[in-house]
Amino acid sequence: MIFDMNLVIRYVRTQTLLPIRVVIPIVVVGELEALSLKNGWGY
Repeated sequence: MIFDMNLVIRYVRTQTLLPIRVVIPIVVVGELEALSLKNGWGY
């Protein structure tokens, strides 16, 4: 399963675990980093 930013945010907000076989593109990783820094969650 390939996750985009919306799916990752949904899993984080509902505090459920991601499925075992997940592909998170490097672009989504960068977006998550920017979002966490913007919201003051840390690196």
